[in-house]
Amino acid sequence: MKRSAGVLGLGLALAASVAPAHALQADPFAPPDPLRYLRWGPLRVRPGFAVTELGHDDNVFFRSASEPKEGDLRVTLSPRLEGLVLFGQRAFVTFRGQVDYTAYRRFRDQNFFNRQLEARASVPFGRVAVFADLLADRRRDRPTSEFDSRLERDNFGTALGVALKLGSRTRAQLALRRTDRSFTDPDLPRVGALLDRLERGLETTLAYTWTEQTTLLVEFSTLRVRFDDPSVARDSRQRDLIPGIRFGERSRLGGLLRLGRTRIDLDDPAKRDFSGVVGELDLRYRFGRGTTVRLEGERRAGFAVFESNNLFLDRSAGVRVIHFFNRVLGAETAVRRGRLSFPGAGSVADRLDRIRSRELGVRWRVQQSGLGERVEYSLRWVEWERDTNPPFDHLDQTRSTLDFGASFGF
Repeated sequence: MKRSAGVLGLGLALAASVAPAHALQADPFAPPDPLRYLRWGPLRVRPGFAVTELGHDDNVFFRSASEPKEGDLRVTLSPRLEGLVLFGQRAFVTFRGQVDYTAYRRFRDQNFFNRQLEARASVPFGRVAVFADLLADRRRDRPTSEFDSRLERDNFGTALGVALKLGSRTRAQLALRRTDRSFTDPDLPRVGALLDRLERGLETTLAYTWTEQTTLLVEFSTLRVRFDDPSVARDSRQRDLIPGIRFGERSRLGGLLRLGRTRIDLDDPAKRDFSGVVGELDLRYRFGRGTTVRLEGERRAGFAVFESNNLFLDRSAGVRVIHFFNRVLGAETAVRRGRLSFPGAGSVADRLDRIRSRELGVRWRVQQSGLGERVEYSLRWVEWERDTNPPFDHLDQTRSTLDFGASFGF
């Protein structure tokens, strides 16, 4: 008989269970303000470039406490581009792309790229708008603490939808979505068989504009998941009902809060299902002009890389405080706690990773314009720790980094 898998983890995009692509969540009825962009011929763009990491990583290979750690100097370069293309008086395309290249001084075989492109094409017709979404994403950074390696993950998603204005404050959106996910790692030959899959489903969103800076949301989706290798017996159906509230960027309180329920039914009656609460928290509150407090959290589930564990359950929460002493110099600190669990099957014990991280940093803001263009430098220290329960405690791990960063543009 099927049993509940317990509490499901939240969140956006960890490799093994990324929700269907929402592109830019751009308004399909009207393009963004063109005055926010620079003009490059037919393109309106907001370019940027960042050195997100320039410093030392003391555990490049994610080795556990029972193995000697090896450190190295590294750098991550991140050009990015956000843009708008107008077609006549009606149709428009919004897009966002970024490339991250990480290079090591000694361990050059660990160098890797992350690449991401999101786009939405919209054609409004009065109270009705038709839109199409595209997501092309390839990543090699570490997805969760279950992986002591950097596997390559490819996500390619498309969607076709229609949006309706039901009233002066109420809108509805209906979309058919499809996402192909593939995973490769020479150190994990079975990772593709366990995780490669096709996800197809229908997503409905209702939005009510409560105030100028506050929107109430309800999202309902049904998803069919089919794995490329039928022998893993992980084909399933997923249903989500998630209310939420979004606060505007110009208000003192900004960000997003989503909390609802998800049900994952695996076709194999011998597998554990999931039915429970999921959510996402990303809220910031500004105290005057100098201090910002940010709350982050997630609760979500995904497919595990272990054959004896079909799902992993991920939940975490953290707080970040940023304070600027003047218009130039600021400091930040953050703490985060999480629990990543893998329910066992048969004689296999449950595995639980307790994740802790601490962070201290300094910022130098050289320039910032009203349109969001800025030049900023930072120095950041991060300490990360994984504590795993017996009989898996040999996987306990620590990692610390010290990095300089710089960001230019929008």
